[in-house]
Amino acid sequence: ALAAFDAIAAIDAFSRTLALEAAAGARTGSAGERARRREALAGREQAHFQLGDHAAQLADLRELGDLVDDDPRLLADLENRLAMRALRLGDYPAAEAATRLAEEAARRGDDERACGEALRLRGEVLERQGDCDAALVSVAAAREIFSRLGAFDDETRAMIGIGRIHLIRAHYELARDTYGTILDRVRDSGDAWLERVVRNHIAVISLCLSDYEEAMRSASRAVEICHRCGDRAREGDNLSVCGAVLTEVGQYGAAAASFARALDILDRTGSRWSRADCLVYAASNTALAGDVEGGIGQAREALGMAIELGARYVEANARVALATTLLARGAERDLGAAEDEAAHAVQVARAAELVV
Repeated sequence: ALAAFDAIAAIDAFSRTLALEAAAGARTGSAGERARRREALAGREQAHFQLGDHAAQLADLRELGDLVDDDPRLLADLENRLAMRALRLGDYPAAEAATRLAEEAARRGDDERACGEALRLRGEVLERQGDCDAALVSVAAAREIFSRLGAFDDETRAMIGIGRIHLIRAHYELARDTYGTILDRVRDSGDAWLERVVRNHIAVISLCLSDYEEAMRSASRAVEICHRCGDRAREGDNLSVCGAVLTEVGQYGAAAASFARALDILDRTGSRWSRADCLVYAASNTALAGDVEGGIGQAREALGMAIELGARYVEANARVALATTLLARGAERDLGAAEDEAAHAVQVARAAELVV
């Protein structure tokens, strides 16, 4: 179920595994029992991550922590998972600290792959904090490790990180060339999930380069891959990107339809982080289409969800969207409120070290 991107079914199956284990009687503490529990908890944690249920994810990670057994390889895996969760929530200091603990444990356990993953994740953390030079060094080191190990998919993910750094720096042509190379690798491997990631980034790069045809072509291809693979949550994410492209070219009605489809999917899959993120872009489109009140409502809903989830990256963007939609309404009372939201967005971004 997890491989087929059916996170809800995966959670049910992993939970049932744990329930059966508990129903079998008192825990013996045997190595086999602990290994089964680790496997079930690790799978369920990933399913919760897919859905954006970060509270449930943290509970699973804490249980996993009780099963590490002073094994440095298990500890490295746990810390990398904690880093990914913190990264998703925008808690970059915690994410970076986790990557350092993961790297230290991986080196003690002679686990080069886990070490490479820690370096790759740290590169993403540094990129989000605006330290792109250090980010490139970290991701390049990760890529070298994966290349030496022959870990093709891991190396491709590291290359994606390098391309994303070029994108963040607004080196759009260099980012486009990097992702072109990555896309050739992905086509050769037939990895649909990685192609989806690459297509999504190419869509964003093309949008920044005002190449709207390519942006829509890549975004639509990403949606097609998700639909074919049954990855409903990511399908919602990529429909949101399609909506953003349509907004940029002034097709507000078509964009609204794309956002509506995305939000419907994200509702049904329970992907709350992605729903909040989608609402930010939908709010701008709704206001531009003339429904300013509707845009304000969507921005406020996105903000409320982001605060509840602790997703500071989304919160900062939602506050900017709310400020923009309040300005669009333009009542005298809205001007001070818009300024307050913008100032609060700056505070949130600074606290989370969201330099960009």
